[in-house]
Amino acid sequence: MTRFLTTLLCAAVGSVSLAGAPETGRPILDQFNTTILNSLINGGSADYQWQQGITAGIAGQLTRIDLFVEVDENFGESAATEVSVTMGAPWQSDAPVWTTTKVLKSGWNTFNMSSAKISVAVGDEYTIGIHGQSTTNQFNPGFGISYDEQYPGGDLFVNGSSAESVGNDLLFRTYVSPKRIK
Repeated sequence: MTRFLTTLLCAAVGSVSLAGAPETGRPILDQFNTTILNSLINGGSADYQWQQGITAGIAGQLTRIDLFVEVDENFGESAATEVSVTMGAPWQSDAPVWTTTKVLKSGWNTFNMSSAKISVAVGDEYTIGIHGQSTTNQFNPGFGISYDEQYPGGDLFVNGSSAESVGNDLLFRTYVSPKRIK
């Protein structure tokens, strides 16, 4: 909780300091959970729909998300996975404002969302969605998660139910191009 509050405070102070600065268009790291890889979740099977809630700490355009993935060859080939962003908290049925489907690689996978022109304000909630496309229960790719509420700014859900019983959260990074305050 302390890291989240510190992020919000720093974002608010940083946003205020942007008041007289020109908009550079350079994305900066906003929210993240990169602390500890405890386990992997099934990102290949169509049977699982995951949603990680995020709370914006910087006002501006959401330009990029990074997700940590491991492909374990013991589980076979990696299936295509849909990654999406939906405005609002999970679990919801609103249409995504951005989506892509691709086969992911091990390590950090970067998704450029600049063309989606998604604006967020400090405190706005949005959701990163993961939905495998394999109808044969393919596990790969495995998305990294942490335990013990490493990211208190949002919750992880699977198929409409909270996966927060042990404080699970995706390993992720989000980037925002700040807006100048007028």
